Amino acid sequence: MEAQRGPDSVHCSILPNHIKSCDEWISDLKQSVEQVKKNGSNPKNGTSAIYGMLSMVPSDGIVDNFLVDLFDEIYKT
Repeated sequence: MEAQRGPDSVHCSILPNHIKSCDEWISDLKQSVEQVKKNGSNPKNGTSAIYGMLSMVPSDGIVDNFLVDLFDEIYKT
């Protein structure tokens, strides 16, 4: 069975500690959008394929554990 491909998208997690770099992030995002508008994109390069791969993980528990560990690291005091 072939995996279904969802629409192209951008997923962003913006957290409180990102406030220090928000101006730079907005500038980079604008440049990225202009580059894609001008040249198109190649979703087979970079890390964009990771999101599609997560849907193929056979156990939701593996993904749940990963997310718990990730957010535990992000919000560590």
